[in-house]
Amino acid sequence: MRLLLIVILGAALASNVRAAAEDGPECFSKRTKFNVCEKAREAQAGLAATLPLKMNANITMSTAIVVGPRLILTAIWNIDKAEFDARLRANNTTVADLTAKMDVATQNSVCSMELMAAFVRLGGQVQYLYRTLDGATVLSPLVAAC
Repeated sequence: MRLLLIVILGAALASNVRAAAEDGPECFSKRTKFNVCEKAREAQAGLAATLPLKMNANITMSTAIVVGPRLILTAIWNIDKAEFDARLRANNTTVADLTAKMDVATQNSVCSMELMAAFVRLGGQVQYLYRTLDGATVLSPLVAAC
């Protein structure tokens, strides 16, 4: 068992070293040459171990993936697309209105967390994909500056 753990850890470390060696210029801060892709992968690994994570009664964070310097978090709303649309109509709100509100709320949330704000200031990005129970992506706010 111990040997298996050593082999798995060795493979993970080798994979991370190989990934860091293959990172492109978009991964390095222009000011400090800090590898934001490596930090995104570390954040993803930490988050993935906690998922799924119930955020509140209506939202569950389900996945965390990395694409280059971007950490992408998927949150599932506990409604389907038809219910999402019905709620927008009932509140006399458009998708554009909700998108604008969620963009601001996401920016404020990410930039109020010291470590996330530092990650973004160094060139990282944080994106949330909000999906309904039936798989429709209804919002995808991106934070690329704090």
